Amino acid sequence: MKKILDLDEWRLDKKMTETKRTASVSIHLKYIDVKKVITLTPKERTIAIDKHLKDSFSKLLNTKLFDTYKLIGTVKKPRGVETEILLKDIGKLAERTFVEHIFINSVQGAKRIVTETAHNFFCIKMTVAIQVEGAKKGLQTYEERYVLVKAKSSEEAYKKIERHSKHYEKPYLNAQGQLVRWKVESLDDCYVTDIVNSDDMNEPGGAEVFSVLKRRKLTSKRYWNGKLD
Repeated sequence: MKKILDLDEWRLDKKMTETKRTASVSIHLKYIDVKKVITLTPKERTIAIDKHLKDSFSKLLNTKLFDTYKLIGTVKKPRGVETEILLKDIGKLAERTFVEHIFINSVQGAKRIVTETAHNFFCIKMTVAIQVEGAKKGLQTYEERYVLVKAKSSEEAYKKIERHSKHYEKPYLNAQGQLVRWKVESLDDCYVTDIVNSDDMNEPGGAEVFSVLKRRKLTSKRYWNGKLD
């Protein structure tokens, strides 16, 4: 897993001495391994987590790679620091097992490379009514449709779907000779996916295209005792 993030986004001024170039960074500590505390009670786990974070924080300070810092998290649960460090030392810090990620916020004598806003794949959830010519009573079939759209923002994704909604609504004749159309009634939600290209669709675990958090009643069948499979 890549530990140093955003380092490639900076264009360095070659006139500056590399040994003195500093970077403003956010250093995040690695969280405790679940397997190490699984046999403990919740209260004991909390104590173990606090100790793990404090020990990791102490190891981070003992690297002596920076002087002043702003704490990320709390004194009881330190999660990392925001600080300045020599750019040449970032690699050394990334090698430490207690470090999860290092975010580059700015680099001395460097400009952030401006790139065109990247496109994402958005999943639009819409409600589509199947309208049959002359039908006024009875049950109407409708569809919850999910469509992937490549766009720079959710607003652009919605606009693309709206522009093409007439394509969905083009009437056709069914087997009974009636006109039928699939009418887009509403655009209900928009979800930005982690899909970057078609290769992501070939992942063994699949590619998530939509997610909604809901709440439901907890029953005995939905209970989990906390044991790992």
